[in-house]
Amino acid sequence: MSKAYKVSPEYIRIFLGLLHEGVDDRLEGLSGMNLVNRDSVKKLVEEYLYPEYQNLPISTRFRIKESLRFGLNFWTEERLYEQFPSTDAALEIPQQMTAKELYKQIWDDMFDHENITILDLTKYQESN
Repeated sequence: MSKAYKVSPEYIRIFLGLLHEGVDDRLEGLSGMNLVNRDSVKKLVEEYLYPEYQNLPISTRFRIKESLRFGLNFWTEERLYEQFPSTDAALEIPQQMTAKELYKQIWDDMFDHENITILDLTKYQESN
């Protein structure tokens, strides 16, 4: 039997923690963007989130990706929203969209519109 994919909200918090003010100077130029605008999300991913993600260890990247996939499939809107930095974030989830909508757009831009469907739930081990 292959190892289970370890997924947790903590991995999404690690990833979204990159949005805390002061983490990187490049983020300053992106703060205040209107994330309702689809092009703004693409810019955030291309110019900041994806390059920062690539700097993480491969095992962390894998767990972030699979946690995001799992969360988009199974977690409530409230649980997804709670993973976004609530203090000192350079950006916030716009009132006009859900956390799930924003995370799905980030997923599409990060992973080239890869399908988020989970075909075999037994491959996943969720922890809090």
